[in-house]
Amino acid sequence: QLSLVEQRADRFKLLPLTQSYALEELARRPELEQELRARWIACLTEMAQPYVELPWRQPDRPRLNKDGRHIVTLVGCAQQQARPDVLLPVLPALIYYYDLAGRWTDILSVGRLGLEYASLLGDRQSALHLEMFALSWVHSEQGRHDEALRSVANALDIARELGDIAW
Repeated sequence: QLSLVEQRADRFKLLPLTQSYALEELARRPELEQELRARWIACLTEMAQPYVELPWRQPDRPRLNKDGRHIVTLVGCAQQQARPDVLLPVLPALIYYYDLAGRWTDILSVGRLGLEYASLLGDRQSALHLEMFALSWVHSEQGRHDEALRSVANALDIARELGDIAW
C-alpha cells in the first residue's frame, strides 16, 4: 500500500511528491489557493482569539505549545505581505507561545512590530495589550525597569483613553 502522506502521532505531512503535486495544482488554480489561504488565516485567527484575554484567563497551554508554530508561520507571511489586519489579531497568542518557549527577544521584536502596525491602524486595544503584556513584562524580567515603567505608563494612558477600567 502506497501512502502519499506521512503521519506522526496526530500530525500529518505531505510527502515530497505529493507536496509538489499540490503546489502545482494550486499554481494552476489561484482562486483555490486564495480560498485555502483565507481559510488558513481564519482558522489560526480563531485559535488565537482566546489569548487576547488577560493572562490569568488564557486557556490551553498544551494546544498552543503544539500549534503555535503555525502562528509563527502566519505572522511571517503577514509581515512579508504587510498585512497588519492579519498580524495584529494573532499577536497575543504568538507572544504567549514565545513566552512558553522562553523566546524573549522574539517577544520584543514582534511587540515592537505590532506597536508600529497598531499605530498605523489606530488600533489602541492592540497597542495596550502589546505595551502591557509584551514589552513591559520582558523589559522588567530583563532588569530594564525604566523601559518597563515607560511601557506600563503608555498602557495605562491608553487604558484611560479607552475607558478600560480593568487596568
